[in-house]
Amino acid sequence: MFSGKEMPQEIRTKLGQIVDLQEQTATMRADAKSAQERIDALFRDQERLRENIKALRDTREDQELRSRRLDQLSKQEDQIQSTRAQVETLNQEIDAGQKRLSDLIANLSWQ
Repeated sequence: MFSGKEMPQEIRTKLGQIVDLQEQTATMRADAKSAQERIDALFRDQERLRENIKALRDTREDQELRSRRLDQLSKQEDQIQSTRAQVETLNQEIDAGQKRLSDLIANLSWQ
């Protein structure tokens, strides 16, 4: 056993790994949340664009505007798909990090 003043280097190293992994996981969670917020904002903007498209008439000017709005919708769909893939990857990395964290904690020995 060791006194409160001295901690074996192995324990300090493992605790450092645990803290680092917790920080990495927290960063990934924040990144996933931010990406999800971008998706939500894109959905809101798409709703606005769809409403604008519905309000357009069949005039030449409105047809040009409709075409621009449809292009915007298409680009946003691409962004949504890309961002969803990022969120999925981050969630997988978070799960893997949580498992590693659990394993590190479970294998932490104070002897």
